[in-house]
Amino acid sequence: MTRSSFFCKINKREGRFEPSSFYGVIMMMKNRKIFFYTILTILLLLGTLILAELTSLVLISFHIGDIPSRSEIRKTLDIRSVQKSEGAITITEEQLPSWMQPHIIHPYLGFVRNHMLPRQVFNNRVITVPVNEYGFFGNLPGKHESDGKVTIAITGGSVALELFLYAGDILKRELRNSLKFASKDIEMICLALGGMKQPQQLMVLNYFLALGHHFDIIVNCDGFNEVALPFAQNIPYNIFPYYPRAWGIYAAKSMNIQVAILYGKLSESKKRQEKWRGVMSKPPFRQSHLSLLLWHLISSHEENKQNAFDQQIRELVRLKKHRHPQETGPSYTFNTNEELFSDLAEMWKESSFQMWKICTAYGIGYYHFLQPNQYVKNSKTLSDWERKHVYAGPNNLSRKSVEQAYPDLMAAGKDLAEQRVPFFDLTNIFKNNSETVYRDNSCHYNQLGNELLAKRIANVLSKY
Repeated sequence: MTRSSFFCKINKREGRFEPSSFYGVIMMMKNRKIFFYTILTILLLLGTLILAELTSLVLISFHIGDIPSRSEIRKTLDIRSVQKSEGAITITEEQLPSWMQPHIIHPYLGFVRNHMLPRQVFNNRVITVPVNEYGFFGNLPGKHESDGKVTIAITGGSVALELFLYAGDILKRELRNSLKFASKDIEMICLALGGMKQPQQLMVLNYFLALGHHFDIIVNCDGFNEVALPFAQNIPYNIFPYYPRAWGIYAAKSMNIQVAILYGKLSESKKRQEKWRGVMSKPPFRQSHLSLLLWHLISSHEENKQNAFDQQIRELVRLKKHRHPQETGPSYTFNTNEELFSDLAEMWKESSFQMWKICTAYGIGYYHFLQPNQYVKNSKTLSDWERKHVYAGPNNLSRKSVEQAYPDLMAAGKDLAEQRVPFFDLTNIFKNNSETVYRDNSCHYNQLGNELLAKRIANVLSKY
């Protein structure tokens, strides 16, 4: 016998409450409602995720808001900061500026790349070409002349290095198509480094010749670093302009406590960036447009912070009251920028002249090329993208350097040519090309620009 209530009944035999049929109906309805809202919530979340994914696809595909392409974003996921290796001397100091991290000090050349790093990164790109023990990309030159073989060494700064890395095969192909080199085995050697400037190229040539290495041709492609880097990274910090770029950081004898704190913040920002990179580089995030977009935004945010910290560090270094002679070198004074740039062009010219004299004495063909730049007046019809992304405002130091100093370089180049030095002004090689060839607001080219540069140099080498 059981007794019922409105919501439940009592089972005397078993001594427990049992829900009434009405209560069961209510509970069933409630459960269905919960189930319905759960499914609805899941569908809304999925819909939002799909919408966000599609929106990200559109933003990335059409580069809206300066967002790079999917492939370019993925490339940044493949770059890792080199961590300290236990028991090895293959460390890169994370707190240093990114362009300085892969470098080690060299007693004669200023700096070279650390060949023991497990991964080589240059201008935010992973480079698969190995670095030799002397600190340069690629193979070392041989020490003996070989019949039927032509050894061509490229020297200069980052533009020359990118010519070797990204268009060296184009240069070789174009040379083989000429009668002069058709039957030759061509070996390309890299003696260029990012940030290198005269007289470093002169020192590199002397160094390798003194070590007994053999060259048939030297291709020296430079000009921009010689005027831009002293103006931006040496002179403001009272560093001798003909010392390597930012020499005060390489050779610092002491550190300001405020600088140390900023270096700590810089390091923390890089660690956060690497943490996110580690997550986003794994599936399924790597395949998602939304994840790639989020990674781009996070990475850009951290890089902006790092640039701000770096700028503060540079300013503190500039204001440092007591600087060691090891950091500054000899004193240097000038009255106007015009005087400074005239001196820089003269050093550039004399260094090239010395390289030519040395090469002539060794029977080496020497060819000097003044690299093109977007800030040279009337040198190119800029594409819409170039006008928006690579043509900086009037206060940009690269632009100031080129606009004020390149006329001096061109005049110095004419002096070299008059002294029979094979000098070639390439500032107008893009003049009739309205396609995008410049990659940044400094001096670098995209693949098309590097290939056009290689073809012009090959044309010169084939004729002279």
